[in-house]
Order: sequence, then C-alpha cells, then structure tokens
Amino acid sequence: MRPPIKYVLDVTIAYPHKMPLSLFTLSFGTREPCDIGVHYKIYDASDVPFEDEEKLRDWLYNVYQYKDNILDRYYKEGIFVHGEKGNR
Repeated sequence: MRPPIKYVLDVTIAYPHKMPLSLFTLSFGTREPCDIGVHYKIYDASDVPFEDEEKLRDWLYNVYQYKDNILDRYYKEGIFVHGEKGNR
C-alpha cells in the first residue's frame, strides 16, 4: 500500500570541515556561526517503489550513493552538482 504522500523530499547538508553539529552544540549553542551547504531533491512518491521491500532498498541505496557523490564533490569543489547555482 502506498503512503498518502505526493512527494519525497531528500535533503543533504554539508557542514564546514565535515564537522556536523553535535547534540551538545545544538543544545547549548556553543558552535561558532558558519555557512552550511544544503542540497535538496524532490521525488514524486509515485516513482518510489514502496510496495516492494527489495526494490525500495535498492532505490534507497542509489539515493544514498548519489548523496555520497555530491557530498564528495561539495567538499572538493564547493558545489554539489555542476550546472546548479546556489543562493546565499
């Protein structure tokens, strides 16, 4: 059975020096202000194979592989995807 959603939102966040916020810094606000990179992708829920566990696992694996690739590029080149322009 399909969930009653129209879209799946995938958000990837890149932190300075590959150092994500910790529970401590979130709780006490002790981290210095910094810029983070945010990339999002919207999938149509009808394209996600929710009914088949194996296909869903493969789909998620591919999504995470893509996320790993764009994070590698971000940390090397400062951009997530060639041809995309970000905003500040």
